Amino acid sequence: MQYTIREATPRDVDTIVQIYNSNWIFLTNHLGRDSVNRSFILSEQEEMKTMNFISCVIIDESADKIVGVLDYKPDETVYLSIMMLDKQIQGNGAGRFIYDLFEKKMIGMKRCAIRIDVVDTYKGNALDFWKKQGFAAEEKVLLKWGEKESSAVVMRKYIGKHSTA
Repeated sequence: MQYTIREATPRDVDTIVQIYNSNWIFLTNHLGRDSVNRSFILSEQEEMKTMNFISCVIIDESADKIVGVLDYKPDETVYLSIMMLDKQIQGNGAGRFIYDLFEKKMIGMKRCAIRIDVVDTYKGNALDFWKKQGFAAEEKVLLKWGEKESSAVVMRKYIGKHSTA
């Protein structure tokens, strides 16, 4: 597997829309709708930028195509807001590989931990995936995205020299 992560550009928006829309179960449970459009993604990216998040795309180098999105805030404890792969490549180990690539990048940036919030109220949620990556649940919270409020679990993983592993 050969993947890279780079900052998203305006020319990536249509592909990002396709990736979001391939994950309609995620959208339904996180946003209360089964699809998004170009203006939604552009608005999200602008809002994320004002909060110092970095919006990225994940590229499959072997196919020279964008296969996922990843947004994060690079504080001492990195807040990984979203890591979403195109539905067609899920379930083959790509997510583990890409997350590992991201974690190594954060260790290289001398970050101490990564935090994620996982909506846990539907079948097929990502809780098990994140547990397998070494994340531990810390607390329950309510998340609001758009007009939808969802129950979520805050998870954290200590990395680098701060790791307890």
